[in-house]
Amino acid sequence: MATELDRIAKKQAKQRIDKAQKKLSIERHNLKAAQKANKADPEEQGWFGSKRSKSIGKKIRKNEKTDAWMDKQYAKVDEGKSIITDLEKKDIIEKECL
Repeated sequence: MATELDRIAKKQAKQRIDKAQKKLSIERHNLKAAQKANKADPEEQGWFGSKRSKSIGKKIRKNEKTDAWMDKQYAKVDEGKSIITDLEKKDIIEKECL
């Protein structure tokens, strides 16, 4: 049986993850736009692409891994096994004590 504290912590954890995912999707959009702009410049392209295209690709892969990790965390919040939920509980308790 979930207590009021558990319910509030779960809600705040989901909000925190949603906020981070929204920021990540904006970053993904900007990276894809940068990738398209870089493809349009034929002078920088070599056999294997420019340094800029490699760094953009690296950032895109990092972004995808982070997104997958956040999806796992969101699923753990639903199950009640998330570290983020535990941290939210501690924050709530500290605020109540002050």
